[in-house]
Amino acid sequence: MHEEKELLDKWPAIERDFGRCTLQEYVDHTGIYYNVMLYRDKSGGCHEAVIIRIMRYFPLKRRD
Repeated sequence: MHEEKELLDKWPAIERDFGRCTLQEYVDHTGIYYNVMLYRDKSGGCHEAVIIRIMRYFPLKRRD
């Protein structure tokens, strides 16, 4: 998505199909990156989080 309006138009269907979600922006880079996992209960409360440091050894192709 490139525009905020596109996200706002699609968000209700995403939340309906998958429940409460966390949005993450695409960052184009190589090297070290971090993966964050949030564990939520049925009502959407966040109870645990895990942060993993990952070394990216090859460039990934960007999807447009």
